[in-house]
Amino acid sequence: MFIVVAARLLCLSKAIKFCPRSAALSESQNASAVDSPRPAVISHETGYEGDTHPTVTVDGIVFTVDEEQLKVLLVRRQSDPFGGMWALPGGFVEMSEALDEAARRVLFSETGVKDIYLEQLYTFGEPGRDPRTRVITVVYYALVVSEHLTLEPKSDDATEAQWRPTMSPPPLAFDHQNVLDYAIARLRNKIGYTNIAFQLLPQTFTLTELQRVYEVILGHELDKRNFRKKIQSVNVLEKVEGTRREGPHRPAQLYKFTEKDDLSSELWPASHRDRCWLYNLGTQTPPADGVTTEGRPQRH
Repeated sequence: MFIVVAARLLCLSKAIKFCPRSAALSESQNASAVDSPRPAVISHETGYEGDTHPTVTVDGIVFTVDEEQLKVLLVRRQSDPFGGMWALPGGFVEMSEALDEAARRVLFSETGVKDIYLEQLYTFGEPGRDPRTRVITVVYYALVVSEHLTLEPKSDDATEAQWRPTMSPPPLAFDHQNVLDYAIARLRNKIGYTNIAFQLLPQTFTLTELQRVYEVILGHELDKRNFRKKIQSVNVLEKVEGTRREGPHRPAQLYKFTEKDDLSSELWPASHRDRCWLYNLGTQTPPADGVTTEGRPQRH
């Protein structure tokens, strides 16, 4: 009797196991488990709630020289976090766009600025830099002549855009003050061995105007005689027809850069930089706190 009952139970279990309806239910349950969203996760380290993967954003740092000051383009945030505070133009990268595309889109959306050369500067990814979620930011920068640009925010994220002095900016949202300090240190270092200064000048300029751009960026005055001697010795300038009167003095000769197609074109070979006075201009001014003269964050 026991053997017969056991045999019947065995047959019943096999029938259930191979039942088409049971198999369909099992497959449906598996598919539902795969398709269902992952539950919210709260990190014990950061307190963030949501996906366990970081989000990527882009920020733009646009420099200009105006009123004999180095200025940066800032936007006033519309909403929280940090609603009403000034910040660097920035936003989230969409799934379908490359980083360069995102940088151009966000800059135009929040400031109205477009058709300028943006170069990737650095990536910032310290935990806790955004209270909403874990964010990694790729920062771009540009040097422009501000009088050629019209500021007109087109996004709901920014209520206004302004040029503000880098030496006395308003309190900035997120970690944007650290980002700005880093960018200034890199600019001071790079202006000593590349031709990027032309981005801050009109098509033609005088040697006095060129020297003033260097002084504004470096934060200190330069000896006029030495500057002219050294800048002319590296063959990056070309005389053009015409002069410009500067104050009560006689009209000054106009110049232009011989190369303007490469933002980072080096003026001197690496082997000659240590002996080049103009290259060392970029390292005479103490860099911002936490940044080396090479423009990289110090390790503590």
